[in-house]
Amino acid sequence: MTKIPYNINVDVAEGLQNEAALFPYLYACNIACGAHAGDLEEMKRVVHLAEEHNVQIGAHPSYPDREHFGRRPMKMEEDALYDTIANQIEKLNNLLQQPLHHVKAHGALYHNTAHQKEQAKILLDVLCTEFSGVQLFTLPYSELENQALSRGVKVCREAFLDRHYLTRDQLVDRSHSEALLNHTQSVCDQFIQLTQHQRVLTKNRHWSHLTADTFCLHGDHPKVLDFLKAIHDITNTI
Repeated sequence: MTKIPYNINVDVAEGLQNEAALFPYLYACNIACGAHAGDLEEMKRVVHLAEEHNVQIGAHPSYPDREHFGRRPMKMEEDALYDTIANQIEKLNNLLQQPLHHVKAHGALYHNTAHQKEQAKILLDVLCTEFSGVQLFTLPYSELENQALSRGVKVCREAFLDRHYLTRDQLVDRSHSEALLNHTQSVCDQFIQLTQHQRVLTKNRHWSHLTADTFCLHGDHPKVLDFLKAIHDITNTI
């Protein structure tokens, strides 16, 4: 089976052990580094599978909050936040036989670093100081993208195939009942609009221009494999 001819990434190593089924379709994966989910053995297992399937490996650091799966903001001192991000990435990096492909923050850390100036700076301080040359997955048009580009960090703009948007750089909050797209056709429609027309339909029914380099599905979505199979099928017709 040929892979989907687009840069599709999925969050993995979060305890579901569905990676063997997902990886044949993927370009990249984001491996949980033990803060919101996973542990060293889980990371080793998923790294091995990713290497077998030629899937690019990225680190998926989070606030240290397993209770809430890293999806609630945490107040942390700047030094403590720097240290936890750096330590998480280093744990994964030490397992790799090849250079780390990218870093993508998880959950609340993803959104806070995308939109909050100081949080963005801390994540970029980690990358520029300790992981120079590693690219960053983040929301297009975000504070983090702007800072990253000004500091010479390569940015891979990310769009989400299984999430509703409020604006082109803001997703519907996870606490909202309509945060996720749950129907395969809706996910496929969003994929087509993003890849073929560079736009997304927001919750207020407005088309918003959005140019992305990578397209995310969440590995803990119960229909993630169905979504990947459907996207694989339609890429033969577009």
